[in-house]
Amino acid sequence: MTQTPPTPLRILYVIPTLHVGGIEQLVLMLAARFDPEEFQINVCGLTEDGAMTDKFRNAGVPCTSMGKRDGLEPALTWRIRRLTRRVRPHIVHTHNQGSLLYSFLACMGAGRPVLAH
Repeated sequence: MTQTPPTPLRILYVIPTLHVGGIEQLVLMLAARFDPEEFQINVCGLTEDGAMTDKFRNAGVPCTSMGKRDGLEPALTWRIRRLTRRVRPHIVHTHNQGSLLYSFLACMGAGRPVLAH
């Protein structure tokens, strides 16, 4: 027996930055094409706001910057966990190893959304 997915399906993309880059542009293209009646998209950039921040917001996609500095930052896990608890995504979709590491740890205490990498 298959289950019908919840509507809207909430997806949180976790990307390395909100600066112009390949991953960031790909996520913008994907997010802007989802039907808002069926999908609720949020974007989380690990570093500070960048040139893509306004592009996401102009496309109607909420985005949050986490302010990560260089090197490992354990407190980032807690900030992503707070965002995840607030957004309550069904799916957290990561796009590089750093995003995967922090998101995996954050999702362990945030209602266990599906983590896709």
